[in-house]
Amino acid sequence: MRLLCTPPIAEHWSAELAALDATVTTLEFDGTVSGDAGANWDGAFISSEAFKLFYAGGRAALQQLYSALAELVRAGRVAWCHLCMSGLDVPFAFPLMKACHEAGATLTHCPGVYAAPIAQYCVGHMLSISRLNEQHRVNQAARRYESLLHNPNPNPNPNPLTLTLTLTLTR
Repeated sequence: MRLLCTPPIAEHWSAELAALDATVTTLEFDGTVSGDAGANWDGAFISSEAFKLFYAGGRAALQQLYSALAELVRAGRVAWCHLCMSGLDVPFAFPLMKACHEAGATLTHCPGVYAAPIAQYCVGHMLSISRLNEQHRVNQAARRYESLLHNPNPNPNPNPLTLTLTLTLTR
């Protein structure tokens, strides 16, 4: 099996790849392929580490990587693409989706991959609001102790927000 992967797949999964008798060619984050001599690949994988491009170079840098893979798919050099994304509704994935459709290549992704971290973030944020963390931070910065027990809602809004949470976790 011949795979085209962004870093650090080959480094982090070398034992598993060896067990599959897979060889990995690196698709660099700038869209170039190391040692590209017109090879074809059974599959290509863009890892979640590629999202660092968004913070380093903006959307254009991430778009360049996805467009480079789309060109390889259009040329018939990649049979299957897997993206470490929960959805495919982001504009930088559209050219790759179109290329896979036109070339008959398989495109897969990871629906639900970020469900647990997002749920944890949301519950943590709701706890920070319900525990009045912001008011405690203000008091701490002012080096003052003010019990918030007597006034569980320091917000003068006479219509405090009531939040009901139903959380269902499935595996």
